[in-house]
Amino acid sequence: MAKLKRLTADDLLPGAGFFNKRADAIEAVRNLAVAGQLSMNNGINSLLNVPKGVMLVMFQLTEDMQMPDPAGVTLGDSTMPFTDNANAVWFAGHESTLDYEEDDTFTYTLFHPTAVRNASEIGVGHPTFFTGDRVWATFVNGRWDIISQADRVWRFELKDELTPGGNATAFLLDKDGNEDTSQEFEVYDQVFGDMRSPVGAKGYAKFFADSERWEILDVQRLAKHVEFTLGTALATTDASVSNATVTDFYEGISPTGTQTVYNRSASSNFIFEGDIGDKGMAVLDYSDGRYKIWMMECP
Repeated sequence: MAKLKRLTADDLLPGAGFFNKRADAIEAVRNLAVAGQLSMNNGINSLLNVPKGVMLVMFQLTEDMQMPDPAGVTLGDSTMPFTDNANAVWFAGHESTLDYEEDDTFTYTLFHPTAVRNASEIGVGHPTFFTGDRVWATFVNGRWDIISQADRVWRFELKDELTPGGNATAFLLDKDGNEDTSQEFEVYDQVFGDMRSPVGAKGYAKFFADSERWEILDVQRLAKHVEFTLGTALATTDASVSNATVTDFYEGISPTGTQTVYNRSASSNFIFEGDIGDKGMAVLDYSDGRYKIWMMECP
């Protein structure tokens, strides 16, 4: 098997001597792997039979991972997430002298090529790693690539109304709850079929490979119960009235603006009546999104 290339004075990489020591150590481990003599007690034997030209190193991040601009203006020269100044903490070899301690003599930029990408092949979503995290990376094609899948659970805020069993466009949310309007994706009420949420509702969605969809795990719902004040008189002959002002709400987030509230059927016409300014309570019917009166103050 051809040996790893050792660095020379002509190579434009820092820490060449340090790199060469580790290259020699990994070469020894590679030979053991080929011979079937690799010890199991290091816990990573399945990763050590690396191809020619590839190195395997554990790094500790000293900076948060950065995301490229999905609109096409990238950070640096990268179209994928990256983090600078990562320190080596362990090399894939029995003779590693780093002993899981940081060593800033071997510091590089790491890239995350398995990030979720948009149609322009630019990495999108949340950063997967942050300062202090430890990651495995391989050296291939002149750069260090992190060996890990991207986060597949994203925070979102609805751009459109979500109805039960349906889907809606959503914006990505950062860790502080701020929306990124440049990153939109579709979220789906894939399993529950009872999610009714207004524009602006926030939640979490996970990407599932079998459905190839961002399926909603949880999202803020419209309030199940509301208290209201009539803005229009209600008669027992009225199926509904508009201009009801919501004064309080429970089990969800408040609907915006004035609401239409719906009367309940009686044996003849409808049950409830009230004058302008009278107060009542209504419950949300998730199937049709209507607030249906279940109590009015006595006349």
